[in-house]
Amino acid sequence: RSETVIGDSPRSYRVRGVRVIEDCVQYSLSSKLGEHSDFAITSYRKLLPVVDGAALFFNAPMDLSSMALKLDQPDEAFVSSRMIGKIMRGARAKPQSFLPLFEFSELRLNEKIVPRQISWLSTWMLERLDWDDVIAKRRNNWRSLLGMLEEADLTDRIQPIFKVLGNDDIPLGLVVSVFAGVRDGLRIFLANENIFCPVHWPLEHLREEDTLPVERDLASRVLTLPIDQRMSSDQIERYVKVLASFFNQASMAKFLER
Repeated sequence: RSETVIGDSPRSYRVRGVRVIEDCVQYSLSSKLGEHSDFAITSYRKLLPVVDGAALFFNAPMDLSSMALKLDQPDEAFVSSRMIGKIMRGARAKPQSFLPLFEFSELRLNEKIVPRQISWLSTWMLERLDWDDVIAKRRNNWRSLLGMLEEADLTDRIQPIFKVLGNDDIPLGLVVSVFAGVRDGLRIFLANENIFCPVHWPLEHLREEDTLPVERDLASRVLTLPIDQRMSSDQIERYVKVLASFFNQASMAKFLER
């Protein structure tokens, strides 16, 4: 764009005192954090096996001493419930044993926001994790899952929203669109197989039925198939077999009878 329309440029907003905060929570391992903003917020527990830990990045040096910001101690109830839940899940405990712990910890995030120090446990873990290895394995597992879905002829029923990773993309999961309104049934089916898929960007809060119809339709179909750096090729293969079993005739007939 030419300089004659600089009134719409990011620079013009900064001149007026406007600052942009970028949510990079699901993009926390990227080397391009905050390219389009003044501040970038991350959350490492979304992508790494830690129970807490986040960062706030600036695009220029900043003196925080003038803010006199004092961080509270870590929320031990949050940290403990997350860690115990992770240990129980790793030990293959029943979901009804560890899911309430995760729910309890998430509900604590809905309370008053208090800036806190990172826990000792997560600090210890972050210093010992091979971040480059995590990035490589997440990307490889994403490609493996996509490839196996294509080999199993499932991509007509589970359509990937994106089929190519950018050079700096570190996926949280494989985002797919599930056909024919069976997304919620598939999600329940997978949960019963200990595969817990998040649903992002729900739009049930919109009151007007004719508001954002395209976005509403996508929100009703989208599902994120989680990808973890600790997944082996055998686990990904089982993943695809579970998905295929849902879409066979018996499973579909049982689901449609509900």
